Amino acid sequence: MQIFTFLTIFSLEDYCKPVPVLSVSLLWLSPGSSVSLKCNVTAPSAGWRFYWYRAVPLPSGSYSYELLPGLTSGTAHGSFTVHSLSSTAGFVCRASRGSPEVYTEYSPPQFVWSADAGSRVSPIVSPNSSQHLTYDTVSVSCGSSDEDWRVQMFSLTNLSLHRCPSQTGDKHECKLSTDEEIRAVFWCESGRGEMTDAVNITIHSIFCDLVDPAQPVPEGCSVSLTCKLGQSAEFSSVRFYKDGQLIQEGSLRTYSFSALSKSDEGLYKCGIHLTSNKVLTSPESWLSVRGESSSVLVLVLVGAVFLIVLLILLLVLWRYRNNKGTAKIQITLKCIDFI
Repeated sequence: MQIFTFLTIFSLEDYCKPVPVLSVSLLWLSPGSSVSLKCNVTAPSAGWRFYWYRAVPLPSGSYSYELLPGLTSGTAHGSFTVHSLSSTAGFVCRASRGSPEVYTEYSPPQFVWSADAGSRVSPIVSPNSSQHLTYDTVSVSCGSSDEDWRVQMFSLTNLSLHRCPSQTGDKHECKLSTDEEIRAVFWCESGRGEMTDAVNITIHSIFCDLVDPAQPVPEGCSVSLTCKLGQSAEFSSVRFYKDGQLIQEGSLRTYSFSALSKSDEGLYKCGIHLTSNKVLTSPESWLSVRGESSSVLVLVLVGAVFLIVLLILLLVLWRYRNNKGTAKIQITLKCIDFI
């Protein structure tokens, strides 16, 4: 009887392992960001050691988990910081305790995304907007004919991976046309372990919509954000907000940038104040600004210096030829006077 009881307890421990939950300090990365990971075990927390992994895409569509460098012995605390991140990445954690060690299950993967990591392949959104209305047809594709690439979708509503609702069966493209509201991030993955830039897309049924580019916009470009009213109604004013702060109020339904800079990057939304005293507010949308790389700037500077030097040489040559011609004329005149 005692042996049977022992075996029963062992089976419950084996099959009812705690499932930790991983949370991250931020979702969208700027180049060189540091991200804090926090692993929470629902069981009593005393005595746990925590292990941290990167989620690596597999050809099957699932993930393998690679232990982060230098963490073979885990950490005594349920938090860890990953430094200098610049590209989309997924992380999981698990914990262990006892001797011999008994491990929990892996946590569901949690992701941090980069909107401008310079990926070789990037998601393409058509139409190119991060905000759409229900029943609109929206397409997200990987822009590559390589069969190794697939579109990945992460729901911001329940913080979990979702299969694309497209009925085409093409893993390179995700088509959305639904009456359901969707808030999700899309990116592309390859079976070789690569993750691309990501785009944030919202599909909603409300009648106020901020139309802005889904892909990053280069610095220096002129861009307009449009507050779209999905119904025929009279309005008294339109307000635009950046990171929660009012930046424009008036009758214009557009907010324009004559030359984008990196400081313009942020969360934007708009609100339309109807004459009926009703206020319609759009969801917030992230505007990503792509900075020019240092190599491009160097090439531009080198080209400018080359053109300046070339112009100087042409000017010197032109003056030299003119001076030489004048000297010949003077000599000829002198010879005539002599005769």
